[in-house]
Formats: sequence, C-alpha cells, structure tokens
Amino acid sequence: MSSLPPGRSGSSSELAFLKLVRGSLALSFAGLAALIAAIEEINPTLKFKIDASVVGAAFLAGIVTWVLGNRWIHRLSIEPSHTDFSLRQARGTLAAIVTATIVTFGYFLKDLPPSTLKDMTIGSSVAIIVLLLFAALIWRVTCFLRDSESETDGPSSHQPTSPKPKDHTPTIL
Repeated sequence: MSSLPPGRSGSSSELAFLKLVRGSLALSFAGLAALIAAIEEINPTLKFKIDASVVGAAFLAGIVTWVLGNRWIHRLSIEPSHTDFSLRQARGTLAAIVTATIVTFGYFLKDLPPSTLKDMTIGSSVAIIVLLLFAALIWRVTCFLRDSESETDGPSSHQPTSPKPKDHTPTIL
C-alpha cells in the first residue's frame, strides 16, 4: 500500500521515510499514553501500575497517531492548498495534547503540600521557558537555512544578471 496519493509518484526511499516518520510518531504517542496511564501515584513516591488500561491507552494512541499521520501526509502531498486545513488539524491536535498535559499535571499535583507545590511550579515554569527558547532557536535556524537555500537556488553568482525593470504603475490606496 502506497503512502502517497494516486497520481503522485515517489521513490521507495521517500515511502520508507514516510513510514518511518509515521511509525516513530505512533510509537512516541503510544509510549506517552502508556506512561500517563501507568502513573498511579506521584506523592510521596512515584508508583506505576501496569494493567489492561495501559496497554489499551498505548494501542489506541498508536493507532490514532498512525491514521492521522497518514491523512496529513496525503493532504499535504496532494495539493498545497490543503495545507491550511492540515495546519488547522495539526494545531487542534497540538492544543489537545497541551491541554491534556496540563490537566494531567494539575491532577497529579493536587495532593502536594503548599511548599512542594511552589517548588514544582517554579521548576516547571523554568523548564517551559527553557523549552520555548530552545524551540525558538530551532525555528530561527530553520528559517536561516531555508533563506540561504533559496538564495543558492537562484541565479549563479558568476553570471551577470540584469536588474528587473520597476513597475511604475500608480497604485490607489
């Protein structure tokens, strides 16, 4: 079964890479769901409980991630105009993940004493700020690399280029 839509050809390495990406995402979300489902107690010690609900949560998260990943790949590869819908879908999924993380984190902190709760809040806030700064750094490097790639794809620097004539058509504001 091809991961690309009909009419779009792809090399076997491209198909293998897409399967690897989907499989990695599915395993990551399955592991995260299993970890969250297995946590029984945090305070005073961390306790895990492995049962059928852990396996079910991992299986469900893996299947849902695999199916959604396949749909996103199809939509993004069919036509660029579908990226708006796919981006909305990705943003919605990200918002659901962030909300679930915050709710789960808050639920497990409910029994902490105030002094420990204050320390956990400060530590979590610092961790979030560091992760956001790291994400911003990665985003800036990606933008820089994309810009430098588009400059190198343009006309060769050793060939003279004539400047484009300016359009002197008046614009109405």
